[in-house]
Amino acid sequence: MTDVFISYAHADSAIAEKLVKVLESCGLKLWWDQDLRSGDRFHDCIEEEIARARFVIVLWSKQALGSDYVRSEMEEAHKHKKLIPLLLDDTPAPMSIANILHLGDLRNWKPCIDDLIARLGVERPTNSHPSFRCLDRDTIDAELNDAINQLAEAQTKLAEQLMSRAATPDQKNDALAILQNAAFLGYAPALFRLSEAYFLGNDIEKDHRKSFALAEAAHAQNLIAATTLLGFHYENGLAVEPNFIIAHKLYSQAAQENERSAMWRLGEMMLTTASGQRDTGTALKLLKQSALLGHAGAMCSLGKIYEEGIGVESDLEVAKSFYEDAWTAGELWGAFFLGRMLLNKVCGRSAEKEARTWFNQITHEIHWATYYLGQLHEQGRGGDENLIAAVNYYRDASDRGNLYAPLALVQLIRRERLSLNDLGTVYDIIFPAVAAGHQEAILELADAYQAGDLIEQSASNARKWFEKASQQGSLIAKWRLAILYDEERGGVHRPGDAARLLLEAGAKGLESAEKASSEGFPDWSTALRVEIQKHLNKELGLTSPTDGEWNSDWSKCLKLYFENFRTVRN
Repeated sequence: MTDVFISYAHADSAIAEKLVKVLESCGLKLWWDQDLRSGDRFHDCIEEEIARARFVIVLWSKQALGSDYVRSEMEEAHKHKKLIPLLLDDTPAPMSIANILHLGDLRNWKPCIDDLIARLGVERPTNSHPSFRCLDRDTIDAELNDAINQLAEAQTKLAEQLMSRAATPDQKNDALAILQNAAFLGYAPALFRLSEAYFLGNDIEKDHRKSFALAEAAHAQNLIAATTLLGFHYENGLAVEPNFIIAHKLYSQAAQENERSAMWRLGEMMLTTASGQRDTGTALKLLKQSALLGHAGAMCSLGKIYEEGIGVESDLEVAKSFYEDAWTAGELWGAFFLGRMLLNKVCGRSAEKEARTWFNQITHEIHWATYYLGQLHEQGRGGDENLIAAVNYYRDASDRGNLYAPLALVQLIRRERLSLNDLGTVYDIIFPAVAAGHQEAILELADAYQAGDLIEQSASNARKWFEKASQQGSLIAKWRLAILYDEERGGVHRPGDAARLLLEAGAKGLESAEKASSEGFPDWSTALRVEIQKHLNKELGLTSPTDGEWNSDWSKCLKLYFENFRTVRN
């Protein structure tokens, strides 16, 4: 059944089409003829269509008055009591109609349309057909911005859904492209999500500069999460000069809005002097508030506070509880910190066994857990000793960027004389740590070269790496390098430099018995003393303590010896 039959003169087709769009938007089914009418066809169906329609709207005008078709349709509709006449100009309607029917006036478009829709018994869609409204520039801009934001919001939600389900690189790239489109439109949540992706390197190459710029843009729109991320950039000097004052200000601003990550970072800063003044009380309060809001990082921080007794009495049970809460909240580091505490603070076979359990749960995600598993298997703590398992754990941790694992692996191989098999050379194994400047690894490599232990003996290479460690301040390296210089190993003979290095090593590392004992130097102190006697006594004519005096209290004698040297030098 047709809801509305529209009758009009061809000259008024533009107004008729405009009316049709409004009525169709209200869900009405219309019958109208836009084309020039063919008499035979029209006469065959006119009465039938009018009979089927609930209402007949006639657009009355000067042109309609001159149209036999329009007048005929009007009379037919009036006979069936379905007629709704609408005036387009001042042309008088037939007397029989004008006297008994209400005539709408489309020259007053909006009130006429509102009245017509009410008479038809339908509702006009909200905000439909804005072209029929007279809008000022501010209104147009506001509605345009709303439309853009709605589009960007939909794109952001779609991108997040696609990212959560993406299984291939192409799918992830498609999701990122949609998110980038939303960010291009200036939508704050999209700017933040993209900034976060660049910051973490999630499914996109890590780029702290882009992350910083996007976080700034989102922060400018008062997105609190972006304020926190921007603070993290300033705190850690990522793509910007480190500035603890700005970081503190940004964190404080976000913390006032109960942004839990900001509370966590602000609390961490207040545990140190980075915020300008250490305030453990306020830090503890902020961290607890953040933890109550479910922030797992804050839970880990609270665990550390109670483990180490920072501003509170040490309580390992409370620390364990916070670490477990962090793990339950999805923070893998909670399990790692708990395992490490069990090893270092709780101790005992039972604690070591429990530590193994925690590390095993996160070994695929955290390479430090893998490294510790290597230590436990190598030392037989918390279970049986298993050197093969230890080697595999160290290899795995090393491949994933852990710098202590290469050193531990080389030390294990050298000590136990294990076969290298497919491990590569000692140099290949330890080089990642050496390249990163790991001092102990550099010393280990230098020692291996000097001893020719599982690597071709080379005094020149040993000297090269001892020099590197010496430049980093290693006392042992200074001592070992001095011996090489004195004995002309590695093609270099520098007795003066040997004496200087020995003096530096002794003066810095063995000034008191307490210092010597705490750093474990007794094993090489005798060799150091011999070298000092050999070089400095000869060059300066000093009298050193007797062998008996050295043997009874070597650290005291060494201290007195250097005091004597300084006196002569001055």
